[in-house]
Amino acid sequence: MILDPDASYSALKHEYQHYLDDKANGHPGFSEYLKNQDFQAEMEINAYNKEIEIANDFGNKELANELEQLKQNELNRIYERE
Repeated sequence: MILDPDASYSALKHEYQHYLDDKANGHPGFSEYLKNQDFQAEMEINAYNKEIEIANDFGNKELANELEQLKQNELNRIYERE
């Protein structure tokens, strides 16, 4: 694993959530992630929701709103709706 030294705490929690979801699904591999849009979307929703939760816990509504938009952008990308 390569970690960006400038990554925020919430970004690390986002990536850790991906690991937890991958583990919970039996480590299906990256190919499953890429070929199954619903699985990919679910994992991104879970990871972004973790970041949004952290932003809300710190009272940073602006960041929470920004993360909501990033989550929607990612879902649009997954389902090619951009």
